[in-house]
Amino acid sequence: MRTKRPLTAKHILTSVVLATLVSAPNMMALAATSVPSSANIPLGQSSAVPFVWSTSTISCGGSCSVTSTSGTFRNLCPSVSAGTIYGTVNTTLSKGGGTGSSAYTFTIGETVLVPADVVNRARNAGLTQLIYVRTFTHTFTGPDLGCLTLNITSSAAANLGISGEILSFDNGSSVRILPRNNAIHAQAELGYNGTGLLQAVWEIAEPATTSGTPIYRPLLQVREYLTLGDAKTLKSPPLPTGTLGLHLVRLRIIDPIVPFTTPVIRYFVAEGRVGKELPPDPVGVTSPVPFALFAPDTLFAWESHKGARVYQLEIYRTDRNPATELPDLGGGDRTPKPSDVAAALRQAPVTGMLVPGNQTTTTLSANARQRLTPGRAYLWRVLAISEDGTVIGQSPMREMRTP
Repeated sequence: MRTKRPLTAKHILTSVVLATLVSAPNMMALAATSVPSSANIPLGQSSAVPFVWSTSTISCGGSCSVTSTSGTFRNLCPSVSAGTIYGTVNTTLSKGGGTGSSAYTFTIGETVLVPADVVNRARNAGLTQLIYVRTFTHTFTGPDLGCLTLNITSSAAANLGISGEILSFDNGSSVRILPRNNAIHAQAELGYNGTGLLQAVWEIAEPATTSGTPIYRPLLQVREYLTLGDAKTLKSPPLPTGTLGLHLVRLRIIDPIVPFTTPVIRYFVAEGRVGKELPPDPVGVTSPVPFALFAPDTLFAWESHKGARVYQLEIYRTDRNPATELPDLGGGDRTPKPSDVAAALRQAPVTGMLVPGNQTTTTLSANARQRLTPGRAYLWRVLAISEDGTVIGQSPMREMRTP
């Protein structure tokens, strides 16, 4: 006769685990991890942090998938129900794959934007780090928790993050039409925080592919170490203009990972003469600033334009009275409304100045100033005129106001 021995705690635990594996083989998942496991974020600035989640199932039993509907910035890990929430990311991550009874690991890339106000609130609460938390739900399992540690540091110590990219041609526009073999460059203004190596490539798609799916080829590799600062301007190499048709240009950032779609600008190479078959070239203006208050000594200044015999400064009246509007505080849209420009151009300029082609600044003469009415809004522009009277250059409209 066999003697029964009492069950120990070890026996009970082993029995529970075995019963779980036998009765529910698809109900187990490993904890989610992030690569890297931590990153530095700057105090007082928003930053983009790229990383990769990794979460595994012991067994699928069929087609597997994993989903996370949101993430939170907290002060604690690993309990998703504990701690203070400082912010929420309402972005869903989802991925499918894996079949059969074998284990399967999901990897999901994410670039999380950490807002400056979230960092500041955490720091004011005495924290030196934030925890970014996500829960992942598998097809056959319950919640699977993952945490990323975000160390709050100075801007100098933070990892390099690119927050935005503004792409334009050297005259500030995003679209150009120009004749064959004319010189043209592009420039990219990058917003960033932290320090680190920027890796990017200037690329172009030429007319052979831009009528369908564009195929880009590299023009120039960029490797530059960015240090303290918040903005950087990069200039492209000379862009090809020997082939007629549509060209697309972009600066594609390779590292660090960016939280935005790469912007694209375009230019069209055509046959003809500027100001005749082709539109006038753009002329950049530098003074006065948009919405400036006019004074007798206000200086109008613009960039030199090749081939200009004379420059014509034109000033158009608008029907708006700025005294009835809110004061301009220097933000928002700094260009006149298209409807205001169209209305102004339907009438002749009220005044202006004719300037020799070797001069790029002028003030209004006393006679020209007399044609301006106090308390009104005006639009002004500069035209570059060639030897034969053709308008070969034209600046965008800017608004100014009289006191």
